[in-house]
Amino acid sequence: MILTNSGLGSQDRQPSRKSSVSPSTTSSSDSFRPFSGSADPTRLRDPQPPFEIWFISHKMAFYLCRRKLLSSTPNLPTLSNSTISLYLITSNAASYYYSTTTTLNPIHTTSIADHLINSHHLSPDTALKASSALAHLKTFDKPESVIKYLKDFGFSTSQLDNLLKRTPHVLSYNPDLSIKPKIRILQNLGISPPDIIELLSTDPYLFSRDVDNQLGRSILALKSFLGSEAQVVKVLKVSTTFLKYNLDKTMVPNIELLKSYGVSEEQMQKFIFNFPRFLLYKPETMKEYIKRVEKMGLSGDSKMFLHAVRVFSSMSEESWKSKLKVFRSLGLTQEDILSAFRKSPQIFAASERKIREVSDILISAAKPDSKFVVRNPDLLLFSIKQRIMPRLKVMDTLLERNLIKRKPSLRTLLKLSCKQFCAKYVDPHSDVVGELYTAHQRL
Repeated sequence: MILTNSGLGSQDRQPSRKSSVSPSTTSSSDSFRPFSGSADPTRLRDPQPPFEIWFISHKMAFYLCRRKLLSSTPNLPTLSNSTISLYLITSNAASYYYSTTTTLNPIHTTSIADHLINSHHLSPDTALKASSALAHLKTFDKPESVIKYLKDFGFSTSQLDNLLKRTPHVLSYNPDLSIKPKIRILQNLGISPPDIIELLSTDPYLFSRDVDNQLGRSILALKSFLGSEAQVVKVLKVSTTFLKYNLDKTMVPNIELLKSYGVSEEQMQKFIFNFPRFLLYKPETMKEYIKRVEKMGLSGDSKMFLHAVRVFSSMSEESWKSKLKVFRSLGLTQEDILSAFRKSPQIFAASERKIREVSDILISAAKPDSKFVVRNPDLLLFSIKQRIMPRLKVMDTLLERNLIKRKPSLRTLLKLSCKQFCAKYVDPHSDVVGELYTAHQRL
């Protein structure tokens, strides 16, 4: 490998056939020597050095590069040979040797990193990632214009750092062609600059999407489904995932498919705010989930239908079988499981550990009603620490001190909102159970 003064790369050359000098008699000092002073790095020299001299020279360059790296960055962790080879090719360390070809000088990775850290206050990690992505550029004009535009638009240093750490190649974009049009289309939706910055900081990969064929079409499809630009803005604040998919091949046909089973658009519109990825499966995959739901005895006119389809979309066949084993181990029959699924399919998306722990507590509290969980499967979704145990402890204390005349049913006790529970049972007896209630919530 013969390194260029610019550090752009190398090329292998065979000894010149026209040369009358034998390779074995060629002077290594004549054909290949360090570049220094006024020597012309673009001057052609023939013949080329034999392999042995090339190899020794390359090893020497590698050694000098390693010494330069370690001496200039004493806190740098141990470097691999591949890292040093990359640095040798792309950095100023390569200027120890010159090539037989004329090349253009790129901006060097070390210079880029230093500039980004010193001039724009980016973190060293971000600066190094960006320098690798920009090593092919010949000037820093384009990155500078990108940074200036984003700062002028309102990106803070930390937001800019976060964006470039994840997508450093953005600095190589043409701002007028690849950045401004994407921000403009979001502005035309009525999204404020701070919200646009938040969206792009959260998901900087949107910069890689085509304005007309991807971003524009996705926004039109969302507006057609949701009914207004305000709703599009609202759902994009929940998730920008919609802008990464071809909605004409995913969301749109899935909407029509679910409508054919009796699901209303209004149901789907509400659903995607909680589960934005739900409508983005391939239609063929969605059909398979629907078939599995139908086998469980649920039809499209049930309010639980969409939840049931989502549950199947969230787990593999093996995970589903494992959940069934858990419920059987709790004493539920096949009919009990079907009944629980039809009432509250969401519980099957809970972890096996949570299903066991909550079931044990509820069965113990509901004795001798062994079928309590089957009739009230939705209670399995409640938090043990935040809701179930604090309320049970409060109720036990109030009953022990005869501070309440009538014990509520377990379902009523757990289904009350936090505000309702505190107003009825905690606030009137705050001197007795106030601290107890908050203490158990903090556990």
